[in-house]
Amino acid sequence: MKTLDEILAFAANVDGQGIEDHQNCTYMRSELFALASRLYDLRLGARIVEIGVFGGRSTSLYLQLQTTQAFDIHLIDNWSWNQALAAHQFTNLILDNFNEVPFTLHKMRSDYLGEFYWTLPIDFIHIDGWHDMPGIEPDCRLWLPHVVSGGIAAFHDSDSPAVAECIQKYVNDAGWELIETAHRTTTWRKPCLT
Repeated sequence: MKTLDEILAFAANVDGQGIEDHQNCTYMRSELFALASRLYDLRLGARIVEIGVFGGRSTSLYLQLQTTQAFDIHLIDNWSWNQALAAHQFTNLILDNFNEVPFTLHKMRSDYLGEFYWTLPIDFIHIDGWHDMPGIEPDCRLWLPHVVSGGIAAFHDSDSPAVAECIQKYVNDAGWELIETAHRTTTWRKPCLT
């Protein structure tokens, strides 16, 4: 299994883009560290869902561990924002480096998939789609109920007003445990049913 440092080194320097290159990467090293650290807590065969993939930098964390951990990885994005740049970066990062690693790509809106099709339990969900209320509210309402007891949810840009409001309503008020805050990313553990 790759070490945490190996995973972060790959994600931090893709195509020569440093981790602080905010034109192409909106994650600080501390945020990628927080996400990657949670992956080691997951069971073999855990189901991972990422809402909002864009160029795939955070996605690369899961894919690097898939072969040893047998993760069931689901990526959801309709790439309606800056489609040309996202497609270029996703191809260079994910398709060129992980072409033999299994994952499922759902090229559609997360609210549509969540409302009409998704029925599977989720061990780890990373929500990084639209950060306005019409985007984040359905992501929380439709997807968080699928997270298993003791499962993990990560939110990027958790300091934006709509995301913070939805975290308060759907996570904090529901008794989830805050695991970590790293810059603009928070990770939470769903209460274990007794």
